[in-house]
Amino acid sequence: MKRTISLLAVICCVLAIHAQEIMKVHVADGTVKIYNIEDVDSVVFNTPYDNEQYNNHEYVDLGLPSGLKWATCNIGANAPEEYGNYYAWGETEPKDDYRGNKYFADDHSTTDRLLKYNVNPQQGDVDNKTVLDPEDDVAHVVWGGTWRMPTDEEQRELRLKCQWENTTLNGVKVTKITGPNGNSIYLPYTGRRMYAMTLSADTEGYYWTSSLKVDGGGSLDDYCSYAEYFTVPYALGSMSRSMGAAVRPVTE
Repeated sequence: MKRTISLLAVICCVLAIHAQEIMKVHVADGTVKIYNIEDVDSVVFNTPYDNEQYNNHEYVDLGLPSGLKWATCNIGANAPEEYGNYYAWGETEPKDDYRGNKYFADDHSTTDRLLKYNVNPQQGDVDNKTVLDPEDDVAHVVWGGTWRMPTDEEQRELRLKCQWENTTLNGVKVTKITGPNGNSIYLPYTGRRMYAMTLSADTEGYYWTSSLKVDGGGSLDDYCSYAEYFTVPYALGSMSRSMGAAVRPVTE
């Protein structure tokens, strides 16, 4: 929480002595910074966790060219280093067993017929939807407002425009991502879910984007069964929609 101390509160004792017209700030590194009183309007104290909020969820402005704001926590988490919930792509509820997907046809085990998000005629009716609709975007459904999942293009901006550093936060492995303006977010190594198993936790963190895989490449003919993700430490790729991954929301 921000605390603003008015000029009167900061220098009231100084004003009592007419001859004193400067304010000295003693910095932890031993240096002293001097300000003219008439140049000081207010003093604001912040901690690294004093972030702005939108719709009751905190975000960080990293100073990205797009102006995009990234949330401080994953969906289902209460602190930056917590893993939060895992979701299959296009689904809005966590579950115990990650096999199949709500938009796979029949018994949820086939991948040759898709009910939604398809640009590949070999996989069913083509609707040319390549980004999740709001009703299938868990960030929008759970957090509301303009919160949503990042697109593949937006996660690439995060990589190209920010500094990534592998570190720990409260004893948990995370990647610290620092934007052009010096502000940072932390992404924990969540792993991912397949069937009832959690894979690679504390080794990698898997994060969904809202983007469908739209290029088969090679001999792969079921590519629309896949969606784009990115990881920490940084990598990117695509995996089956049925897999469970974390979600770090964004907002404009």
